[in-house]
Amino acid sequence: MLLSALLSVSALASGVLATCGEPTKRICFGPDGGDSQNVDPADILYAATVVRGMIKDPKKSFSGAFWSMPAGDFGCAEWMVDIPESGTVLTLIKKVSPRYNSSVLFEDVANTIDGGPKATEEQLKNSLLGCGKNGGMIGIQWNSSNPIYTSERYLATGAKPDGLIMKIVRAQN
Repeated sequence: MLLSALLSVSALASGVLATCGEPTKRICFGPDGGDSQNVDPADILYAATVVRGMIKDPKKSFSGAFWSMPAGDFGCAEWMVDIPESGTVLTLIKKVSPRYNSSVLFEDVANTIDGGPKATEEQLKNSLLGCGKNGGMIGIQWNSSNPIYTSERYLATGAKPDGLIMKIVRAQN
């Protein structure tokens, strides 16, 4: 009896750990694995636009400028990005490293979705919008040349601008 209980706990623990093992490389559902989500690319663009509306100037509202997730999330939860009237798209961010706090600028979250407001063909191809109707997932692409990430104020938070993946999946309407 004790042995079966220990095996059950072990299986549960290994399942939890495996869910955090999702890669940060871009995966387009359908072509790269999983089922195509059949989302409307216009809804993906809309999601990026809404996230850009969340952008705050870090000089005026430091904590309000970032999407942040705490350390210690051993359940590897996916958090929904609140996109009103999102159409076919559900935008999720998942913490894949529970060892440290993660914090990225909303600007980088938006750029991960669509490549940026003036995206080059290469940036678009490497964004979630580049997956088209399939939807997909990717590690949030943060701008390593942005001085905010090396500022005293950011470093004092103890956060890192990684350990997060973003997913675009079909919303259940």
